[in-house]
Amino acid sequence: MAVNDSYSVNFTNFGVKPILSMSYHPFCDHPHTIDFDNPSQLREILLLDKHTRIEGLCSEAVFWEDVVEGHLHPVTSDFWFVAANGRPGYNVVRIVPDPEKSFNDLDYQLLDGFTTRHTPSISIVWFDEANREFRKFAHIRGQRYHGLHGLGEPIPLHAPEEIADIEDRNPVRIGKACDFLEQRGLLKDAAIKRIFANCCIGGAVWDVDAFTRTDTGKVVALEVKQKYPTNFDSFGLNRGQQRLFRFLTGIGLPVVHVVLWKPVEDIDVHAIDLLTQEQWRSQTKWWFTRFVPENLRPAAEPAPKYTDIFGRKGLNYDHIPLDKFAELKGLGETGVDVKGMLLAGITA
Repeated sequence: MAVNDSYSVNFTNFGVKPILSMSYHPFCDHPHTIDFDNPSQLREILLLDKHTRIEGLCSEAVFWEDVVEGHLHPVTSDFWFVAANGRPGYNVVRIVPDPEKSFNDLDYQLLDGFTTRHTPSISIVWFDEANREFRKFAHIRGQRYHGLHGLGEPIPLHAPEEIADIEDRNPVRIGKACDFLEQRGLLKDAAIKRIFANCCIGGAVWDVDAFTRTDTGKVVALEVKQKYPTNFDSFGLNRGQQRLFRFLTGIGLPVVHVVLWKPVEDIDVHAIDLLTQEQWRSQTKWWFTRFVPENLRPAAEPAPKYTDIFGRKGLNYDHIPLDKFAELKGLGETGVDVKGMLLAGITA
């Protein structure tokens, strides 16, 4: 699908009537119309999210390429944490876009561990592409799986109350992000997960980019963001993300916050440009800090509204001073002891 400066999703490709009110996600009632092997349709799914959300998927992909792979082992991802409707803790979901993929021992350590923690539910969700539906079942401590076909019950899809406004869905920026994901074979994976987020959950949800384990056996969570520093020589961390970090550290899982430091604050330089254009890649560096609540400094006012998932309100956040971060390496730089630096001082 050609990308231009206007917002134009061709819903008729899916047998869906055009919708005037974009508060409604058109694919929630029509998953059977989606051809998940058609890149044009996958792009149209991603065009319904904020461009910053889709660009964030690209930052996560680069994080895996440049920081995780070849450095951290064992490692896993796709653990999602859903607000538990006023109850303490989170409902934990391990989403599996490809049911043929097996779990590793770290997956099972986390799945079993969460069943004994402050988690009202721990579930496995996998995408049944043949029937165009998500299937879900509760994890039982000690259970091991050899393929997921036949397990679980279908999850009813629903339209969330709102999705991002049109002005927060820049098709040029999303088009660049889709190119980036498609080149890495991640476009289908991204589309499946965004349908799950928009049509199965719809509320407050956070995913952790990676879990790994130290040589002494301590499980550690890693979360990555691409950010500019604030005018106060800090990086901001919103309160929702903080709550998840506090939960994880509270149950014995240290959190390392990794930041891809944007070298230029220019709206004409898009997030993908920083990852793909050499003039910016050469200036882009990874920084990190271990999450310590005592390092937070309250912000005087909310963040700009574009930081919200729907772009409608400013998020409350706190500052982490830049001097609490350490430089990890330059984007693409090799020969760095990534694991040793990220996990330094974390012991069982």
